[in-house]
Amino acid sequence: MIPLAFLLACGGDDSVDTAPVVQPCVDPRATIVSPTADLRVVVGDTLALQGEADGRGPFLYLWAIDRDVVTRGKDATWMASSAGTFELMLQVEDDCGQGQALMDLVVEDRNGR
Repeated sequence: MIPLAFLLACGGDDSVDTAPVVQPCVDPRATIVSPTADLRVVVGDTLALQGEADGRGPFLYLWAIDRDVVTRGKDATWMASSAGTFELMLQVEDDCGQGQALMDLVVEDRNGR
């Protein structure tokens, strides 16, 4: 604590100014939280898509299946309409750049194929 007599003589107060800490501008990192890689998906199932991003933000979220955009938003849903193996992509973007996370998504028909 600074003595009051010194502050009055110097015309100051005892508060300390601090400059805000600014993170360096680097591409954000994307993480697919849900679905998990071991999730069994069947045609007709509705999947909860949940993503997270690390970086400066604020973030824009984009979800794609085999590079076709299906929805936007951090949390979204998608209905599996056909069987096959698909690439699920989460792309996040902020003022610093883009980041993405990929995973294979296997959708089976009702008979387990």
